Amino acid sequence: WRRLTNCEFRQETFWATYVRISIFIPILATLPMYLAKTMTFGDMMQTRTSFARVQDSFGWFTDAYRRLIEWAAVVERLSGFQTALEQAEQEGRSAARSTSASAPTLNNRRHSGTLALQNLTVYTQTGSPLLTDIHLQARSPEWVLLEGRSGIGKSTL
Repeated sequence: WRRLTNCEFRQETFWATYVRISIFIPILATLPMYLAKTMTFGDMMQTRTSFARVQDSFGWFTDAYRRLIEWAAVVERLSGFQTALEQAEQEGRSAARSTSASAPTLNNRRHSGTLALQNLTVYTQTGSPLLTDIHLQARSPEWVLLEGRSGIGKSTL
């Protein structure tokens, strides 16, 4: 959190300094011509306006920086989620092939559109049982509603 805060602070400080200083760059660049009376004050302000428009066009990345970082984080989380789903699917297939009659099994027959859970136990990360001896059978396109008090493992299942 501190690294994120420091990074955002540095980025915002850079951006604020850049905006403040860039206001004076065209004025300082045209000031000698104005003092030599080869340029009018109106020309100097037009130069400043033109510089600001070009600067805004080139400043797209710094304007969109935060949105790009948020998108990158979302893509990274979705990629990790997809990897975890694929790994869980592989483990489920391995467990279904190697289980005995008394062990929990996951039977997902794609050709029949049936999902069957028999003797399933869901554990927390610490190894404590969250839900035990679950039996469930659902056919596509049925909806299944899981009800219960908060914290018993509905979302985990």
